[in-house]
Amino acid sequence: MLDLPNRGRRVACGSIVRSSKLGGLPQDGVPSWTPVSLKDNSAMRTHTILLLCGGVAFAFAASEARADKPAQSTVDYEVATIGTRQINHPDGSTFVKMLVEAANLGGTEVEMAEITFPANSRGQGHPHGSIEIFYVLSGQLTHVVNGKGARQSPGMVGIVRPGDIVEHITELDEPTRALVIWVPGGEIDRSFGAAEMTPIAKVPLENLAPGAD
Repeated sequence: MLDLPNRGRRVACGSIVRSSKLGGLPQDGVPSWTPVSLKDNSAMRTHTILLLCGGVAFAFAASEARADKPAQSTVDYEVATIGTRQINHPDGSTFVKMLVEAANLGGTEVEMAEITFPANSRGQGHPHGSIEIFYVLSGQLTHVVNGKGARQSPGMVGIVRPGDIVEHITELDEPTRALVIWVPGGEIDRSFGAAEMTPIAKVPLENLAPGAD
């Protein structure tokens, strides 16, 4: 109920509207109120609610669209690549093939390489300054971190945190291939900066935009 000041009159809240015929306050200074049934006013309230809901939904959709559509990149990078450079074994076979690095990514956020370990080999224990992730493609790689590890077959993943000591061992009579990811980048130069590398040719691109000839 609503108490009107100094008059002692009460009317039901939610069922009254100020009279549109007032044109001003009465002489006693108390506005008059005309009872209106909820039934008569339901269409107006429903319309108002729908407008409010529609406005909220539109504002939410607009904010989501802005969040989901970041500005187009201004970085110069290669959208298709077969790698940038490679390090060969003395016999001429590929040891490290750099697939993704700053040269074709346009940034140092991540590096990726394909490494081929010789058969029956054991690398020296060493740390990394980045997270190192191995994904075994073929063969078998014994992945040892701080003295503990496991023999990994194709499809298995090995992880090394920065500062930990890692060893890579192969025990088969065939090479082992693995995909290696470093996050952030820069690890290839820290690990193989002194090695001679052979550049890899860039992939030619064609215009595949809609409507292009």
